[in-house]
Amino acid sequence: METTEFDDIVNARLEAVKNTLLAKAEEYARGDKLSNFKSAGALQGITPEKALGGFVAKHIVALYDFINDIEEGVLQPFLRWDEKIGDIIAYMCLLDVMIHERERCLNGDKEVIEKKLTEPIDCGQKGTDSRTRYKFERWFRWK
Repeated sequence: METTEFDDIVNARLEAVKNTLLAKAEEYARGDKLSNFKSAGALQGITPEKALGGFVAKHIVALYDFINDIEEGVLQPFLRWDEKIGDIIAYMCLLDVMIHERERCLNGDKEVIEKKLTEPIDCGQKGTDSRTRYKFERWFRWK
């Protein structure tokens, strides 16, 4: 593949993912763009990152199915590939944002610590069972 075509495909993908993230944030977020993952984690008693992992897992499983189909001589329509690839990249961007937020929290960033959220962020107290750290409440829980 020529460099120009490669660059065009990558740039189009990144622009599409950006547009999806902006549109979905407006649809799903309730003030905090990560609120759905924090709420989903709280409902399941897991971290927001693990909740996101569960959301993205179905797309990864489908992607593997598509890859396996190629070995069997079947090529899924481009629109299916496009959706799965775009969603996986979007979830990885959201995970990146989550990790940045968690790191800021661990480093004592007052803006993050004082922010009222739908779901608490555990700031990584060592020796605490993660299953007991995530409770559904409206602020950070510090142990």
